[in-house]
Amino acid sequence: MAKEEEIVSNDMENILVKEEPIMVLMGVSASGKTTIGELLASDTMYEYYDADSFHPEANIRKMKSGHPLQDGDRWPWLKMIQNSMKYGVEHGHHLIYSCSGLKRVYRDSLKGYYSIPPKENDSKEREILGPALPLQWIYLKGSKELIAKRIAKRSGHYMKPEMLDSQFASLEEPTEDEGVIVVDIDKSPEEIVKEILKKLQEKHKHITEEEWKERFDPSNKDKGCH
Repeated sequence: MAKEEEIVSNDMENILVKEEPIMVLMGVSASGKTTIGELLASDTMYEYYDADSFHPEANIRKMKSGHPLQDGDRWPWLKMIQNSMKYGVEHGHHLIYSCSGLKRVYRDSLKGYYSIPPKENDSKEREILGPALPLQWIYLKGSKELIAKRIAKRSGHYMKPEMLDSQFASLEEPTEDEGVIVVDIDKSPEEIVKEILKKLQEKHKHITEEEWKERFDPSNKDKGCH
């Protein structure tokens, strides 16, 4: 298993050096994924997609009734997100997604290292799965106490406060070999966005200063650029 993880890690670093990253904001419910995603998109020429909008109605009904989603509920949802990402990459779009990405297998499958859902022979047939997506995971990290306070203040959202325990129980925090950017959420959205952009530029040095400025100029959206 260690050898497979090493291959995944090396492959990931090669992808991030050669290709433009798709920013994926991850974390438990109420960690601020939508707020940060929308703010990032409003300040840049990137397009933002909220993963919640990809949930089938059955998943939403389940969460509204207070029942946490299981793997079988999440795989069709993740496949829809992946299809959207692939379409954007094929058409040269600059993309930001929010996606809880609680488990490592979800994140690796979304990148394309495994089938969705995973199959036993995926590691032996890696080439059949096609090129992996250049995902840059951005982990919005917060304590359970802080998240609980945020959920208590929300109204009209289908994520119930009593489901927080299941979120943290499922959470497998991303590790260094995933190339993750970690940001503490105990600060203002503006400060979080500023920190994300700084860390992105430090990590993806193959994107020139001029290219970053072009992509982070929201006026380019009006010119029909992607």
